[in-house]
Amino acid sequence: MVQETEPTPPPAFSPQEASSQNAAPHQKWLLWLTSYAAGPEVQGSWPSRYGTALGALGVATLMRWLFDPILQDRTPYGMYLLAVLFVVWRAGLGPALFTIFAGALLGRYFFDPPRWTLWMVTESNEAGDLGSGLTVRDCVLPQQNTAMLRTLL
Repeated sequence: MVQETEPTPPPAFSPQEASSQNAAPHQKWLLWLTSYAAGPEVQGSWPSRYGTALGALGVATLMRWLFDPILQDRTPYGMYLLAVLFVVWRAGLGPALFTIFAGALLGRYFFDPPRWTLWMVTESNEAGDLGSGLTVRDCVLPQQNTAMLRTLL
């Protein structure tokens, strides 16, 4: 009879332990990146964090407005996606969720045809908003999974 033993999970590394151990450079870099990106505490008060979100929305709207002669009706939400990535990195999840919803409204109102309205007039508007929601989901939710990524490394 063969005795089965439970596999032991790999030891959890911290960035400090990885630098002292014999870890490959790419492993050290990944550990540093996950520890930096997934810090549970976000620096700053909530007004400064949400102010960062409002500032990123303003910059994204201005940049999209400046590129409007070139882009026309294409990619009305692209600049807002970049704003969401910046805000989730600098201000945390709450302001990033605010940026998602406010960016969707701003992009729909200013840049998605027909402009200057929030009404969904065509099926392509509805499909585009669904696609934007899925894209944003894929960008914001992985931040919550970085703790799991640490255990896998």
